[in-house]
Amino acid sequence: LLLLIEGQLINRIPIRFSHLPWSQLAFVVYMIWSMIHYNTDIGNPDLNPTQQVDVARTTSSKAFGDPTKDYRDLPIYSWLDWSIEERGNTALYCGVILGAIVPVCFLILYLISWPCRRYYNLDPSDDGSSSSNSEAGGEEMPDEVELILFPSSMGMRFNKSTPPKVTQINDDSPYAEPTDTNPVAVKEGMVVDTFTVGDETYAELTTKELVTLIKETKDIGETRIMRCINPETMEVTKG
Repeated sequence: LLLLIEGQLINRIPIRFSHLPWSQLAFVVYMIWSMIHYNTDIGNPDLNPTQQVDVARTTSSKAFGDPTKDYRDLPIYSWLDWSIEERGNTALYCGVILGAIVPVCFLILYLISWPCRRYYNLDPSDDGSSSSNSEAGGEEMPDEVELILFPSSMGMRFNKSTPPKVTQINDDSPYAEPTDTNPVAVKEGMVVDTFTVGDETYAELTTKELVTLIKETKDIGETRIMRCINPETMEVTKG
């Protein structure tokens, strides 16, 4: 409970569905450990700490509470009994926990974390207004920019959307400032409208498609032009 309060209400650690397989993996690892535990002489002295008699390994979870059974013959929990008679039931219990109980508990935690999330704007110049004259670096956002791309790293980041939105431009990006090749610099908040390679133009790209195009075409020798627009003053080109 303290970890839940600290993680969700104080630090607001985000929970994503991509984390669920890790929770299930942790349970699978514990299942494997319970098998190793049962098939060794580790036992469980807490269940019968006074009985130290050497007897043959039990083959049933009925050994719980039986004073004639050695503590080394006991599994960690009665429902984790991997004996021949009980391993079918144990596998069923583990399957239900792995396929139903763990996802349901994870969903509850996910719903708890949802209203506690915090989002940060990567554009420090954006005051939260929707004005088309928002400034970045002291300059107004242009209506459109056609960038001639170089083979080197772009030094830019895009969010996962369609069209991709420029969320961050590094200080060392070759497109952060106007140059002879690109007289107008791109600004954070602009979106990628089209991507042209030679005579072929692509529109309505997802972020994944854009990044793939940039990587696959950087060494082909064709001129690459990425057109970015101000989404509040320009219409996106339809494919």
